Amino acid sequence: MYDLIFDNISKYIHLTKDDKAELKSHLRTHKVGKGQYLHQQGRVVKYDSFVCQGALKSSYIDKEGKEYILHFAIEDWWITDFESFTNQTPAKLDIVALEDSVLLQVDYNFLQALFEKDSKYEHFYRCMNERHMVTLFNVLLSLLSKDAEERYLEFISQYPQFWDRLPQYEIASYLNVSPEHLSRIRKKVSQKSG
Repeated sequence: MYDLIFDNISKYIHLTKDDKAELKSHLRTHKVGKGQYLHQQGRVVKYDSFVCQGALKSSYIDKEGKEYILHFAIEDWWITDFESFTNQTPAKLDIVALEDSVLLQVDYNFLQALFEKDSKYEHFYRCMNERHMVTLFNVLLSLLSKDAEERYLEFISQYPQFWDRLPQYEIASYLNVSPEHLSRIRKKVSQKSG
């Protein structure tokens, strides 16, 4: 479990044996059952979470109760309400487990101490969050500039591992279409390629 997070961090910075030991002593293992909340709107997020096993979604629920899925996370991905975690303000997003999930979590205060101790951790966190922000920016552009079929094709091309794991209605919400519309799109695309 720890090797997975160390490999993830090592994509950005070098971790010594001592670094790994220190991180391991401060990482918290957290299990979230399918359908359970990791974070809820209105509560301050105290941890950034790394997915060791399972799948989660990050979503916003508007005043009318409509859900907008912003992000999915599976193994080897990070998930949090970035604004709440960074600013220690009430969360605007819900994060819910789509499968039974096992996470390794880093506490806000410990992360701040790491930043003070060694700038390489700031570099890691900046790089990781830049990548996340680019992904969210591309999702926004896709919603603004592409039709539903183009968004579907882009999704299955970029995230083929999600298709068999996530419920169709969750993917439909992410693509901002109804589940019925997604079924029609899938059928149309299948007929074109078949």
